[in-house]
Amino acid sequence: MENELLKLSNTIVNYSVKVKEGERVLIITNGIESKFLIKALIRDIVKVKGIPFVRIVDNEINALLMELTNSKRIDELAKHKKEEVDNFDVFISIRYTENEYEGKHINTSIRKEIGEKTSKSDDIRINKRKWVLLNYPSLIDAYKIGMPYDEYKNYAIKSMNFDYSSMEQDIKPLKELMQKTNKVRIVSPNTDISFSIKNMNIVPCCGTSNIPDGEIYTAPIKNSVNGKITYNTPSPYRGEVFNNVSLTFENGKIVDVANALEGDGPFSPERAGAVPPGALIRMCFSGKYTEKEVYKKIVGNGGTNAYLGTNDMRDVIAGMNEGKEDYKLIFDAFIYQMAKEIGAA
Repeated sequence: MENELLKLSNTIVNYSVKVKEGERVLIITNGIESKFLIKALIRDIVKVKGIPFVRIVDNEINALLMELTNSKRIDELAKHKKEEVDNFDVFISIRYTENEYEGKHINTSIRKEIGEKTSKSDDIRINKRKWVLLNYPSLIDAYKIGMPYDEYKNYAIKSMNFDYSSMEQDIKPLKELMQKTNKVRIVSPNTDISFSIKNMNIVPCCGTSNIPDGEIYTAPIKNSVNGKITYNTPSPYRGEVFNNVSLTFENGKIVDVANALEGDGPFSPERAGAVPPGALIRMCFSGKYTEKEVYKKIVGNGGTNAYLGTNDMRDVIAGMNEGKEDYKLIFDAFIYQMAKEIGAA
């Protein structure tokens, strides 16, 4: 594995960002587990006469700082961001997933204000500096994919060490096909969506910005998007993980959305499902519950957990088999709502 990491370091320094003599390189990581790779990067940067720097960020501490941030601190953050792009030529970001819910309670207004005040620096970093981003394999990544950690780590690092020079050649036929393409249609379970990419930019990415890589960036013509798309993998974003999100488009506009995590659709063992908005509004403004308590009633303490005190459907079925009428009522309602949702899809 050490040889694979040494190879990855060489790829990053000499291919992905092509560090040159005198360039100032900032390595940013939130996981000390990547220490061997970081040390290899430092050595490889020095070999080509670059100037390495390292910043290690703790996710829990950073989330707390963000939660307690005010406008004065955001102004200081904007100054630091500007100094960062002024003082570094190359950015190597190594992410390490520990907890996808970290940062869940950061206020949206704080995120928005930070984004607005640091947008110029972010634009310079993305468009005028050299950078590369990779996700270092973590225990939670291995868990999600259903593999022992060592096996997953070997798999992930080897995939990062792809021959990107050959990929640049291999990807050309797909690029040429996409350049000639007008209509695209994607069909899969719960997805049937079509759109046009005629005359849109087609940008292959082969290890120069993301690792692992091997994708082609484009975008649909906005008003050409029609149909339904359902995301079949969890989507972590800003301290929340969204599951089974489904969007329906008409002429480029979203006309329907289903988000099971936030309570849409039928109830489940822990989710309340769709609830009457009037009752929910009255609860929110009753003064009896905090925002977290209301949210917990919808996601966590809702569904069969609220009705029967259990989030295990085996308990519900067992109670129904014992002749408990309330268990049968809740089970029948669960099946009815599921059938109604499937029929409407």
